[in-house]
Amino acid sequence: MNYIDILKDIIDNFYVTTFTRDFTLKSKFICGRGRVLKDEWLNPDFYNFGGKHMHTNKTFHRKDVVDFLRSYKRMDTGNFRNAMRSGKKVIMEMEMHGVTDHLESYSVFKQTFFDKLFKNKEILKRMRQGKFFIFLYYGWEADDFRDPDRPTDKYRNWYEMFRSVLIDYKLPTNSIIIAQSNLLGYKNEKEYDFRGIKPNVIFDNITEFQPFKSIARNDKLNVDYPIEEHFKNLRKSKNTLLRIHRTWHPHRDNMLYYLYKKNYINNSLVQHRVFEKAKAPDIYNFFDYKDCVEDLHKETREIVVKDYDLVKRIDKDIPIKSSEYEKNLLIDSNNHIVFNNGEHHISNEPIDNSVYEDSVFSWVSPSLPDKKNYIFINQSTFSPILHYHPILWLGHTHLIKYFKKCGFQINLGKTNG
Repeated sequence: MNYIDILKDIIDNFYVTTFTRDFTLKSKFICGRGRVLKDEWLNPDFYNFGGKHMHTNKTFHRKDVVDFLRSYKRMDTGNFRNAMRSGKKVIMEMEMHGVTDHLESYSVFKQTFFDKLFKNKEILKRMRQGKFFIFLYYGWEADDFRDPDRPTDKYRNWYEMFRSVLIDYKLPTNSIIIAQSNLLGYKNEKEYDFRGIKPNVIFDNITEFQPFKSIARNDKLNVDYPIEEHFKNLRKSKNTLLRIHRTWHPHRDNMLYYLYKKNYINNSLVQHRVFEKAKAPDIYNFFDYKDCVEDLHKETREIVVKDYDLVKRIDKDIPIKSSEYEKNLLIDSNNHIVFNNGEHHISNEPIDNSVYEDSVFSWVSPSLPDKKNYIFINQSTFSPILHYHPILWLGHTHLIKYFKKCGFQINLGKTNG
């Protein structure tokens, strides 16, 4: 079956819903009501750029797929009760959360979500009959479900917990489908012994649509931006390198440190809100010495003092803002952006796209670059591509290899001689 045939089969034979409530533990989300299938991936209007205010007939998905979704009958979606009465097979979508702040994450998720859900015997009956499927969306960050990072948990890892659910409740392996973003996932699974019961996980770039949908509130996105206009903008640009992000990571602090240390900062366009100097890998040494500088060898003392002064300069410059739009944002004491229609957490807000028109190339640090078993290609990579930006990555070991697997061509550059 090709892609459109699969979509047709889902629309004809399935009803997409979510559960009647969220599953929480002491007010923390464990598994929340889902929306990505019914409101996004299977909705043709979702593939329009930005929000409804952006008037364009261009879409960012395959044209034949969007045309099919527009012309074919709409999928049956609605509340849980209507889904169970529909006579169709049911896909119940939920947002899976990792419970990372709990020492027994795997057990907590099973007890709080699966064990409570399966008190509904009708759900269990239909799952065993192949008429009810749970789709768990775990797409915000990549993960390796093999990692045994909860030593006190009764389950060794996420896979063992999912296996336990399938075995304990006598469920078909395809009755629970988990989606996540680690492109090394299929390779990792080949190296794991599932002992005959393998949970069903889909690994893909399931957050790659964000550059097309999450547009800064100044509406700065020209979807018809020609490359010739981009070159004209570059001639007027004062900046060479672009380094932007919303969320903190020690490697990103490290990158900022070297931009200052090598005096590249004056030719760079940077968005950097928080600088935790003591956690950056290459900066900690002078904190160990700053109270006993006089005891150091002269040359070492000069380096330490210079670095210490440099970091004080960075501290003074933080927060660094990349555009006029960013400079004009009002941030309250809770680190929320204040708009007329309410508050929004700044880490969830997109950065103004004009920064790509005022710089030549992007220095990109994807999430969790130090994880050897992860590859997570997301907005930080696809946004520069959308704006003709060459990319210098501080990323995962196999990132370029898997980027090519996605169909992209990589030019690593050539030298003479």
